[in-house]
Amino acid sequence: PLCHGASELTRAQFRVAHRAFLTAYREASRRYLQGHWLVAFPAGSLRPPVLRPVADIAA
Repeated sequence: PLCHGASELTRAQFRVAHRAFLTAYREASRRYLQGHWLVAFPAGSLRPPVLRPVADIAA
């Protein structure tokens, strides 16, 4: 994402932190959607929705 920083160092630090956040979120999301319901997500993120067919819910 775009980032306004006071210096190139600040922008680089943001990019590193953002990439780490995305990596952690993707891994947690993958595990969560595989059924590991208690997996920890990075602070400030939300769990993805678990979409199931209506037939599964009614059973």
